[in-house]
Amino acid sequence: EYWGVYYSNKAGHGTSVISVYVGKNRDRVKSIIKNIRTHNSLLPLSGGRKPKKLDERAERHVERLIREDPFITYKSLLFYLEKASIKVLRVTIIAYVQSVGFGSYCAAHKPYLTDRHVNWTENQWRGIVWTDESR
Repeated sequence: EYWGVYYSNKAGHGTSVISVYVGKNRDRVKSIIKNIRTHNSLLPLSGGRKPKKLDERAERHVERLIREDPFITYKSLLFYLEKASIKVLRVTIIAYVQSVGFGSYCAAHKPYLTDRHVNWTENQWRGIVWTDESR
């Protein structure tokens, strides 16, 4: 891709002709030519990773908070991190917690008994699976 753009550009061909020749759109060809001129290199720019939002200290802090209280909410985690002058988004916390191997779940709520349950027969109650037994 880069060599084709490079030599076609050196030969004086325009971006439209080059884009057809290498099979890339014109904006991509323009970007490659700009990178070649700016950096004097055919190699693509390294896709350097963005710096992590949570440094090692913050990661240890989050992990300690989760280990102390396994049922801590993301909102509480954010609160404690802000107290420690660590500002991150909720999605960052969620991604970190999942990457470390901690899981999260929505707690199940037990259904409330309603007026329709008052006159149930014994046979109907036998069809219910109670939380302290299995089928």
